[in-house]
Amino acid sequence: MYELVDNTTPVPLSSTRWKAVYGSATPIPTDTEYVKYDWSPTLYAVTRWPGGESKWQWDRMTYDFQRRAGFPAGVPIAWVAGTSVYRWATSDEIFFLAPDGRRHRVSADEWQRAGSPAAQTLSDEGFIKLPWAGEVFRMTSLSSWTGYQAAWDEQKREDFPTPSVVQHIPGESFTSVEGTSDIKYTSSLLNRTITYSQWRAAGFPLDPTSVGPLVLANPGQLVGVGGRTYRAQSASTSYSIKVGPNYSRFEVRGGDQWVASDGEMERAELARVGYYPRDTDLWGAFDVRVTGDVSKTWDGGGPNISQIFTNVEPGEKNKPPAIAFKITPAGALEVHTRGDKNAITVTTPRTVVRTSIPNANDGRVIHVVYRTRLNAFGGELDVWIDGTRVVRSRDASIGYNDTTDDSLPQFKFGQYRSATSETIVTEFANVDFGTANLLGRVANPLPWPEGY
Repeated sequence: MYELVDNTTPVPLSSTRWKAVYGSATPIPTDTEYVKYDWSPTLYAVTRWPGGESKWQWDRMTYDFQRRAGFPAGVPIAWVAGTSVYRWATSDEIFFLAPDGRRHRVSADEWQRAGSPAAQTLSDEGFIKLPWAGEVFRMTSLSSWTGYQAAWDEQKREDFPTPSVVQHIPGESFTSVEGTSDIKYTSSLLNRTITYSQWRAAGFPLDPTSVGPLVLANPGQLVGVGGRTYRAQSASTSYSIKVGPNYSRFEVRGGDQWVASDGEMERAELARVGYYPRDTDLWGAFDVRVTGDVSKTWDGGGPNISQIFTNVEPGEKNKPPAIAFKITPAGALEVHTRGDKNAITVTTPRTVVRTSIPNANDGRVIHVVYRTRLNAFGGELDVWIDGTRVVRSRDASIGYNDTTDDSLPQFKFGQYRSATSETIVTEFANVDFGTANLLGRVANPLPWPEGY
C-alpha cells in the first residue's frame, strides 16, 4: 500500500499507519498495468502515479508478485524503463539490454515504436570474422586487435550481432607444414590448419611476415594498417582502397562517392576506429606520395589527405575538420586548422592556413610528423615536413567546444575531394596517430616499404 503525500508523491504505507491514520480504509486501486517485451518472458508492473511519465513506477514482477496479481499474461509494450540502448562499433545494428539482463537486436520498426532512443556506441568493441573462415571473434579492443573466439552460446546471449567481415588480421601468417599438404594459419585470434579452399579464398599467401599482396578494402569493412584498426569509406569499386601490412593506396576517379549524402564530394578514406581525448597531446606521422591532376578541383576542394575531425552535436550544422592536410588545386600541401569557441557550432568557422609546401603532387615521398593539442580556447600545433618544422602555433583556436563522448576527436587518412573527372592517387606508409610521442621520426623517418 502507498499513500500520496501532497497528492503527488507515493510513499509506502505501513500497516500501523494505515490503521491509525486511515482507519483501515479500503485502498483505492492504483492505475497499474502489467506489461512485457515480446522477446522476453519477464513481466513488469508499471504504476502511473500523478505527475507524468517521469513519476511512473516500474517493478519487475517476481513469482509471488504475479500470483498476487492473478498471473496476468502481460500486455506487449515497445519500451520498458531502465532499458539500455547500444550498438557495437562493427555494425549499425541497435540492441536493447532489458532490466532483466536479456539482450535483443531490435528491428527498425521496434526501435521507432520505442521512441527512437539514442544508442550508445561501444566505440572499441564488436564482432568480426574472416571472409574464408566460420569463426566469429568478440573484439574487446578493436584498436589493438584484442579479442577471442565467441562461442555460439555467447553469440546467442548477445542475440547474434552481425560480425563485420575483415580481410585479414594484422600479423597473421600462412605457413606450409613440412611433409604434408597442410597450410597452418596463425594470428592473435585464430590458430589452426585450414583447407585448400580457405587458403585459396585468402589469396594463397605463404609469407609468414606479412598478409600477402595488397588487399581490396570494401566499403564499411574493418582493416588493419600498421597494427591499427580502420573502417573503409569509399565507393564500391575494384580499386578505391588497397592495403598491405604498412602501406595503403587510395585511388579516386570521377563520381566515386561513398554515400549519397556526400553530395558532390568524392572519397576513399580509412577512418580509425575509436576516439581520442581532448586537450591532450596527440601525435601523428605519415609518409605520403600524391600523383594526378589536382588542378581541376575547385579552390578549397582539393583533396584532404588526412584529417582530425569531430561529430556534430545536437543543434549543430557543418563542422569541418579541426586539422586537415590538403592538396590544393595548385599542387601545394597545406595544413588547415579551424576552431569555434561556441558551445554549439552553427556557422562554419574560419579556415586558417598554417603552412603551404609547393609541388606536393610531383610523385615524391613526403614525410610528415605533427603534434597537436585540440582546444577551442588555446590549442597548439607543431608540424614537421621532411625534417623541418614548418608550423609552431600556440594559444590558437584549434578544435571545437564540445562536451559529448560522440564528439571526441577522430582520425582519417586517404582522399576526400570535390568532384572532378581526373584520377588522383594518394599512397601512404608508416601511418601512426595517438598519444605516443613521435618526435623521433622527425630526424629519423621510417623507410618507404619495398615494392611500392
